[in-house]
Amino acid sequence: MPTVPRRTVLAGAAGLAAASVAADVLAPAHAAATTHPLMGGPAARLAACPVPTPKLPMPVTRYPNVLVTGDAGSGTATQTAVAAAARKLSQTIPIHLAVGLGDNVYEFGVTGTCDDDFKAKFEQPNAGIDVPWLMVQGNHDNSSFLIPGDGGDLTRGDHEVAYHQYSAKWFMPARYYSATIPDPAADAAGAVHHPRREPGDVVRPATEPVLVAARPVHDRPA
Repeated sequence: MPTVPRRTVLAGAAGLAAASVAADVLAPAHAAATTHPLMGGPAARLAACPVPTPKLPMPVTRYPNVLVTGDAGSGTATQTAVAAAARKLSQTIPIHLAVGLGDNVYEFGVTGTCDDDFKAKFEQPNAGIDVPWLMVQGNHDNSSFLIPGDGGDLTRGDHEVAYHQYSAKWFMPARYYSATIPDPAADAAGAVHHPRREPGDVVRPATEPVLVAARPVHDRPA
């Protein structure tokens, strides 16, 4: 049986990966789903981009209730169940703001600014939680084709930044950013004038605002 040198095998694998990357880069925004030659998974799930969407406004409250999620973008029944629990909770405790701690799209991130996975793994599961979602990136959001979560393709994270303009609630204007929550006690010049406490006033405890933490049970590889 003939043998194949290890260096030849590695070179062939590298060539396949490079060809697949080139195909993704050159694919039009309306490209249909394809299969990645190495991993057998989706290589492109691109749809036509919608028109730019106005952003939901930041909450104007001194005590915002914040929903915090992480490792959420699996698109599985687990993610759906966690989002449903958050919606139910919001019926008694209003959610003013949400924070996504990364790994927004498993396993390999997105392949374009209007990847269908934004809808399947963010918009649809979180429907009804209509507040600004301050999103940050994780290693899976910048994966190359070869290893899930290797952080080897930063262009994928760039697509998440670009998606900011096409979603009312996905908030990621840059890879690194800060967001200001307006203080309702601020005047037109930005100066803050908190009301003086009077005897008998109820002072909210230091543990507020309410922090809701949601992390799905892992039902896919880390």
